[in-house]
Amino acid sequence: MLKKREIATGIFIAIVTFVILGVTAEAVLRSRAAGHREALEIGNEDGTLCTATSMVPGLIYSYAPGRCGNNSRGFPDVEHPEHKIADVFRIILIGDSVAEGRDVERDERFASVLQERLNSLGHRAIYEVVVLARVGYSTSQELVLLGSEAMRLDPDLILWSYCLNDPAHPVYHNANGNLGAYYYRPGSYLFEWMRRAAFTARERWRGRNCPDEFHERVHCIYDERIQGEVKQLGAMTRANDIPVVFLIHPVFEEGKNLDDYSHAPLHQRLAAIAMDSGLSVLDLQPALAPYPSDEIKIRSPEYFDPWHFNATGHRATGEAIATYLIDEELLWKSPQN
Repeated sequence: MLKKREIATGIFIAIVTFVILGVTAEAVLRSRAAGHREALEIGNEDGTLCTATSMVPGLIYSYAPGRCGNNSRGFPDVEHPEHKIADVFRIILIGDSVAEGRDVERDERFASVLQERLNSLGHRAIYEVVVLARVGYSTSQELVLLGSEAMRLDPDLILWSYCLNDPAHPVYHNANGNLGAYYYRPGSYLFEWMRRAAFTARERWRGRNCPDEFHERVHCIYDERIQGEVKQLGAMTRANDIPVVFLIHPVFEEGKNLDDYSHAPLHQRLAAIAMDSGLSVLDLQPALAPYPSDEIKIRSPEYFDPWHFNATGHRATGEAIATYLIDEELLWKSPQN
């Protein structure tokens, strides 16, 4: 009987110790996260907060409606009525900061260039490009936008803006940058630490035979998931009888122009996945290859930006998309009744 009591006491002490260690670890991790958030600069110079915690599961953060150039739905675009009039052909653009047009004036972004070009054709239809894009969003978040925002706007066509960093995990790969770190609030920071450790270990194992270059690596490790997400995109849009053009944006490589592009086989793989899912595909690398990279990319003295275009790059992109839509006869020439 004494031995049983000793065993029970030992178990009780072990449980209490485990609980104390867990509570202490949770408090320490939570304190560190709070300190990290305080160090992040999320507001503008005048203190205006342009973002907010998203109420939509899976999005982490959204843009504050009506602030910082955002429309009333919290997107970097002009206002669009939820229900379009009969002679409007509505194109929904879904993507991240490339589609948003970061660091480029609104009328210079490829969405604006595309809308202007289409409305210059002389068709009776009015072409409207609605931008549903936010900095840092990954494919998983963009699929949420498709279901929560795009479908209610009665689109006639969807442009899916795909960048080679889109498979990145919103938090564990830091795809959302400071915004993700600021707004992400796990229920338990201890469990989150364990999940992150497991994610990192699993990724290292899966990527043991994958390339080191980030864009190639995430597509190698997460090929199956990428296929599933693109198939989900195809299924969601087919169910609503909405055509999709899958835009594949090239990334800039240091010391190289786009006519000497190492990711061409990856683009071909993505195009095959998209077409197998019933999507149309426009690979934008050939349209941008004639330009020296320094003429079409954002240049920063502080870091090399592999993803973002300047105004010239946006114009070339918008023109290429317009030409594709015209050539593939994906547009109305007169209003549909």
